[in-house]
Amino acid sequence: MAKYGTKAGFDSMVSSGLKLLSNDELDTLHYATLQVLKKTGIRVESQLAADLFQSGGASVKKSDGHALVKIPAHLVEDSIQSAPSTITFYGRTPEEDFVAEPNRFSFQNVGVVPSVVDLKSGETRPFAKQDSADVARLCDALDEVMVFERAGLPTDCPPESIQLHNWEAMLANTSKHILGCAGSVEKFNCIVQMAAECCGGAGDIGRDAGAIQRRDSQPARAEPAGQQRGALYLFADQYNYGPQNRTRGARRS
Repeated sequence: MAKYGTKAGFDSMVSSGLKLLSNDELDTLHYATLQVLKKTGIRVESQLAADLFQSGGASVKKSDGHALVKIPAHLVEDSIQSAPSTITFYGRTPEEDFVAEPNRFSFQNVGVVPSVVDLKSGETRPFAKQDSADVARLCDALDEVMVFERAGLPTDCPPESIQLHNWEAMLANTSKHILGCAGSVEKFNCIVQMAAECCGGAGDIGRDAGAIQRRDSQPARAEPAGQQRGALYLFADQYNYGPQNRTRGARRS
């Protein structure tokens, strides 16, 4: 059975729950955000992303190396309305699935810390590969942590393969859904192969993934089939792996 976060934000005569802002305050924050996106805009340093914004109806002013993108309010509102009301983050087994839905909260570890406090010496030092493994195993044992995010980037690994070493440590120590980065298309493909080995073969992870979408070309799709489990969700510079409402967590061997 999938896991659900704790109910929050409901009205009660006994307790205020965990609702920190009133509806009016939330509306004020939302409308102010719409104004910033429409009038001030955002700096986009990816040519591909700028083209996607432009094709979607945003105002794009390109300069050397970046673009100023201004997003009208109706695009934001339409995107909100089209977003799924729930998202399932799949783990190795049904017991590790996590369903994110409105008015429920859950916990996730802090991601990409630059340094750690050594438990033995008490001194602050750079993040290492073993730290990634240790944090993954700790979060795997904590019922309160529903989804695991990469805790950091190992500084004791070759720079050209940091992400690969990081994913090796994570895949070997948690069966929960993993959020992480690949860094490049080539590394992305390697990580998919690593996860496929954990799942028992590339065929299984292809069926589980639901979709592999390349953001700079036409999407290549692998339609979900059966109840196999074990894909992952990650970001590469040119890739978005996994659909919005059907993501799966990587298995460990």
